Amino acid sequence: MLNVAGGALFARRMHSKNYITMLDPLQHRYGLAMGSILFIPALIGEIIWSAAILATLGSTVGVVLGLDELKSIVAAACVTALYTAVGGVTSIAYTAVLQLVCVFVGLVR
Repeated sequence: MLNVAGGALFARRMHSKNYITMLDPLQHRYGLAMGSILFIPALIGEIIWSAAILATLGSTVGVVLGLDELKSIVAAACVTALYTAVGGVTSIAYTAVLQLVCVFVGLVR
C-alpha cells in the first residue's frame, strides 16, 4: 500500500525531472558529494539483499532437486545472471509476475 501511495505522490514528478534512481533527487538537492555518500549504504543493502535472495533460492533448489547447497546457489546465480543479461528488465518483470503467481498458488493451497 505504501508503494502505491509513494508512486502516486512522486512518480510523475520524478519522471518529469528524468530521475532514474531514488538517490537522484537527493543528489540534485544536496550535491554530488552527498549523492556519493548516500550511494554507499544503498550499495551495501543491495549486496546483502542479493546474497540473501540467492542463498534462499539456492537452498530451495537444493532441497527440491537434492543437490549440494553451494552448487545450487552458484547454479541459481548463473541462471539469474543469464536470463537478466539476455532479457534485461523485461525478464525481471516476468520473473516477478511468475513469483507472485507462485506465492498466490502456494497461499491458496
